[in-house]
Amino acid sequence: MTEYYNHKQIADPVHGTIGLSKLEVEIINTRAFQRLRNIKQLGFAYYVFPAADYSRFIHSLGVCHITGRILSSLKKKDIDVPPEEMQRFRLAGLLHDIGHYPFSHALESPLKSHYKIDPDLILLDSNDNTKSKVKDGYWKHDKVGEEILVLDDDIRTIIEDCESDFNPVDISSIFLGNEKQFRGVVSSDLDADRIDYLLRTSLHTGLPYGAVDIDYLIGHMSLDKNQYICLDPRALRTAEHYLIARYFDYLQVSYHKSVMGFELLLERVISELLKSNLLKYSSEDIKKMMGDEWYTFDDSFLLREIKKKIGKLENKQVELMFRAIIERKPPKLIQKFDVVGKRFEFPRKKDEYPLRVEEDKLRLIIHDLAKEFKINKELWFIGSKEDHPVTFSNAYPIPDDEYKKDDDYTSALSKVVHIKSKNDDSKPIFESSESLLQLLSKHATFPLRLYVLFPEDMISQRNELAKDISQRVDSYISD
Repeated sequence: MTEYYNHKQIADPVHGTIGLSKLEVEIINTRAFQRLRNIKQLGFAYYVFPAADYSRFIHSLGVCHITGRILSSLKKKDIDVPPEEMQRFRLAGLLHDIGHYPFSHALESPLKSHYKIDPDLILLDSNDNTKSKVKDGYWKHDKVGEEILVLDDDIRTIIEDCESDFNPVDISSIFLGNEKQFRGVVSSDLDADRIDYLLRTSLHTGLPYGAVDIDYLIGHMSLDKNQYICLDPRALRTAEHYLIARYFDYLQVSYHKSVMGFELLLERVISELLKSNLLKYSSEDIKKMMGDEWYTFDDSFLLREIKKKIGKLENKQVELMFRAIIERKPPKLIQKFDVVGKRFEFPRKKDEYPLRVEEDKLRLIIHDLAKEFKINKELWFIGSKEDHPVTFSNAYPIPDDEYKKDDDYTSALSKVVHIKSKNDDSKPIFESSESLLQLLSKHATFPLRLYVLFPEDMISQRNELAKDISQRVDSYISD
């Protein structure tokens, strides 16, 4: 088995040596997979952390490697891991990011807002029941990945012609979270994806949050009676360390003030391009792109499209935004309202969002602020992550008994770290009386930020102006 995954070896700064099977090498050599070399894992984070420019290509190799390590650890505990299942799960780890858009979530979010659902068009499931309503909508990146495995001739042929007689659905079902065994290896709080992300991001940003004993965690993984990955109780503290480190990593990298500012700026730029029909990426458009056009649809492509529009835009505010992206001039953080509060029981009510009042006030007063400081309102940005607060765990605090029957809660619960208990059962880490997560899982950081992109004639005085605006915001919010 070891020789099987050493058809080719890759030197990696995170894992040392990554061994690959012949099948994996064939997949890696396809144009669809090579495209991932040109998509950065952390978007514009390298504008702030210069070395944080690693790609989804090397991350995907790392996820494949960690997936194999997890299953090998289970096998050492006399858990049956057939060779074909080892290969299938490793392929899912390798291909889990194959459908990411340029700049990933910064493009995906505007697509979701731009392409609305048409109530007149119905999508039926396999039993002819109404499943969802769709129009020329958008596809999430994992859905794009599923389509690539089916529509890309090279990848589909390699998968279908391999000795294990896989089909694309065998692979995509795993990274879509529909696996029936070894649940959580590729889609959970403690999956191969998040482990590699934490280690690799820590290395490339220079931050200390990757100093987690991953070897110990993997060595103490097991399966419960429902085929969920779980941990021996002895690994409880190490798991807590991992979850807390990941929490701080998100705050320091993804929610860094300048990183978040650049992401808001890019989202606004993409929205402008979509509204002007200069970009068209509905689900139907993406489907038509599969092939040569898709292979060049990467970060560089999007930046070239932005560069081409500079100097040709009639709207001066939009022109300023385009230039700010290319010239690395982030919007200035004016006010930060981040709070740590209790998480909502899913589904939560928006009017219970801890910063809802402040956010609503901000949206109302931007018109007055823009007029008072003579800065066009298009250059004001509100960064609100109400749907994605920074949390210690994917699951929500345990609600009342009636709510425990809800399918959404059951799905979320399946993705948290589980600690093994008696009779091959397991329980979520936050149900353990010995775990800090019993308290921490109920809390999250809810970010709310106000930014301004200052016109060029105000750059020299922007610090002074930012202070004045901040004081004015305080007076409005406190009224």
